[in-house]
Amino acid sequence: KWGNPAAAQEGTATYYTGPVWSYYIPSAADQPNTFLMAEARDVKEVAKVSGGPPPLFRDMERLRRATDGDRHFTMLLYPPFLFNDDGEPLFAAERAKTRQPISWLLGDGLQAASVSLHFSGETYLEMRMLGSLDKEPFKLASELRDRMNQIPSSLEDYFILLTPPPYWKKLSFRVPSMINTLHANMRVGVESDQAILNAVLPPAAGHNLVLGGELLMASTPGAVVASAGPQAPAGGGGVKSVEDALQVKTTYSFDQQSLEFAMRDLAADVKDSTKFDFAIKIIGPDLEKDGITRNMSVRDFKQTDATVADILTALVMKTSTAKGPSEPDHKLVWVIAADPENPTKQIILITTRAAAALKKYVLPAPFVPKNA
Repeated sequence: KWGNPAAAQEGTATYYTGPVWSYYIPSAADQPNTFLMAEARDVKEVAKVSGGPPPLFRDMERLRRATDGDRHFTMLLYPPFLFNDDGEPLFAAERAKTRQPISWLLGDGLQAASVSLHFSGETYLEMRMLGSLDKEPFKLASELRDRMNQIPSSLEDYFILLTPPPYWKKLSFRVPSMINTLHANMRVGVESDQAILNAVLPPAAGHNLVLGGELLMASTPGAVVASAGPQAPAGGGGVKSVEDALQVKTTYSFDQQSLEFAMRDLAADVKDSTKFDFAIKIIGPDLEKDGITRNMSVRDFKQTDATVADILTALVMKTSTAKGPSEPDHKLVWVIAADPENPTKQIILITTRAAAALKKYVLPAPFVPKNA
């Protein structure tokens, strides 16, 4: 499943390096049923201590001791790391737009923080913070709560520029009120010199807040532009098949999107415009074998009055440096094939040239080698 990664040594420990990720499997006696999957430099550091716990900064260790092992989710956070060069990879692709807002929200003087969530009859959120010596704990938490109070108004202004896609436009109208509800239920306090900010919310609140945040990251002001009146395929009669949908002409452009979201938005636009159940599915395991990730960033994409087929080809071409889609070294392709989850339905699959040959998929004309 990992693509036979090569073994490497760090002291007496062995770890494995693949084209995208590296892996480490600690001793089964110490940590059964456990493995690490991360970037090579991080895996190397873990292997160096044989999978043992890493040393933490003093304030991080103080917060770790205050964590509750029964919580469903806990994240320890070292803010200085986020905003230096080491933290930059965390803000790649569509996450880049979150770096400045997060810096503003956390404010100055925050040395360490923990965020935990618990879901039972209700959603419980808790944030613990340790600030610099000149920042009194209660003031630290109060300032964060005051900044959160400014978020709903800022979001409303942002949505004017965003024009969210139809599939989540209705939800977007509710996001500011969700933040208002969170703020109204928030309490501030101090415990063991730690600033504490917590809230109790309805059961669905955690899911809705995470979903709203994910969709905000995935959408960019002016990101997707689809023609108001796509041209029907030649011959009339409307769109009745995947082949018909591929001949629909439209305009599709964005500044930056992940490959996964770019395909998702294109499928939604075609489906909304044609009223045909058009679907695009990325076959993740196929891509992973060729070292391609479904969340890789696609930038500066623009296709004007082009067929959906040509747009698909242009999108997958953004993932390689090959001169053309027919070149053997261009790995990513799209094909018309049965939905793996519903064999009676024909959809578009995003896969690789190697996987398509193995599964005997018929390649669209642009991907067929010229000497074939």
